[in-house]
Amino acid sequence: MKTLKHLVKLSLVVLLLTGLNACKKKDADAVTPEAIGTGSYTFGGKTINTNRGDYLLADGNAYVYIYGEAATDIVQLRVNQVSAFPVGTYNYLSPSNPNFNPKYNFSGGSVINAANPGSLAISTGVISLTKNGDSYTVNFDCTIANNGGNLKGSYTGKFISR
Repeated sequence: MKTLKHLVKLSLVVLLLTGLNACKKKDADAVTPEAIGTGSYTFGGKTINTNRGDYLLADGNAYVYIYGEAATDIVQLRVNQVSAFPVGTYNYLSPSNPNFNPKYNFSGGSVINAANPGSLAISTGVISLTKNGDSYTVNFDCTIANNGGNLKGSYTGKFISR
């Protein structure tokens, strides 16, 4: 009976160790986003270099993301009522404003950084998105709400669809 108890305990230990080792992520499995563009933006007196972008089409809107070299540096822009990556020049206007026109207005966006891990909302500004082959250029000059300061920059490169 004692031998059976030891055998069961040993089996459980082997099972646990095998399970923990199987869950361990190998360095070769790590995903490192590829740099697919260049640019920079200035916010809070600091210039951030950008190296990649992606976008999400959801609920009839386009959410355009531009990433800095640090994981915490992200600019997000939102253009309403589009079915593809938006191209054009848009001025900020709240969608609740009766004069909002998705052909000419973007509805918002935000900036995230290490000092402000919660997103800080765009309250005014202009964005321009152009296409050249399979590359896009995004320029933005915006103001962040609640005296958050100016957010200005550009990015040129590919945008990956999420």
